[in-house]
Amino acid sequence: MKKVEVIPADQTLIQTEVEPSQTIMAKGMRKGMTLIELILVLAIFAIIIGIAYSVFLKLNKPSQANKWATKISAVQASVERAKGYNSDTYFVYSGAIRSNVNLRNSLGGNTATKDIAGWTYNCSRSSDTTVSFTTSAFDDPEVMALTQQKVASRIAPWTVTPSGTKLVISKAHAVCQ
Repeated sequence: MKKVEVIPADQTLIQTEVEPSQTIMAKGMRKGMTLIELILVLAIFAIIIGIAYSVFLKLNKPSQANKWATKISAVQASVERAKGYNSDTYFVYSGAIRSNVNLRNSLGGNTATKDIAGWTYNCSRSSDTTVSFTTSAFDDPEVMALTQQKVASRIAPWTVTPSGTKLVISKAHAVCQ
């Protein structure tokens, strides 16, 4: 038992004993939250997290497009470097970029080519052909479109065209020997 002092209006001190299970609360006050209030707070929290996540994804797309554009520019530059090692003609090859020694070396070796798995190169033996390379598949069409826009001005006279979920980077009137 706890002793509680109650002072009435006439200022006479009265001592009374209260059971611990009893609570003295102001009129209209409750202890804690109801289940519905808790669910409502959690629902509002989930909505806020959902909005923040979608904003994050939207802001992340230009960053992803920049990464793709950098890779495409690097591969295009390595194809041009390899051309310089081949009497100023593009080398004849059709297949995975990582499997070709000339491209792999001009990109910086095996470690540098790990980011371009699934990319292919194609150039048929001819004095007037198209040399091209194809990226691996994009997960997001919006990132692919942003990448196409970013790359188009960087690598002229090469062209960038979509092909399904991939981008094809090509140069017409090339000599492949």
